[in-house]
Amino acid sequence: MVDTRYPGGAFGTPSLVANTPRIFPVPASNCGVPVAAAYSMNFVSITPAGQAVGFVAAWQDDRPWPGTVVLNALQGGIVDNSAIVPAGADGGIQVMATANCDLVIDLNAITCRLGIFRDLRGRRVLRDRKGRPVQRARKDRLKR
Repeated sequence: MVDTRYPGGAFGTPSLVANTPRIFPVPASNCGVPVAAAYSMNFVSITPAGQAVGFVAAWQDDRPWPGTVVLNALQGGIVDNSAIVPAGADGGIQVMATANCDLVIDLNAITCRLGIFRDLRGRRVLRDRKGRPVQRARKDRLKR
């Protein structure tokens, strides 16, 4: 979805600039992703080996940075991590790194509403240990 090493409009170059948030309007990507409550994403920080990034943060695009991070890259090089990132009202996210770096973001799944995750084909992806779809708990089952 995002690769700051290559030209590509809102989802390509330029690289991230240290301590400068950058907004990515996820529903405007060429992935055909609808506006969602949150996204399951894989983040990859890319710098020369030994050039530390510190951390990369991601959060919804209509709020200030909450102080959380999705990736620590103290050793530099190519470092990745997955995270669930809440989306803004328009479905966008923003990211920030503590040092200049390139960033690749892959989208794994979306959540349309609290607790329901779907893959990019619209299939439910939250399943129990036997492979059955996890059903939402009904309030009457929670009473003792």
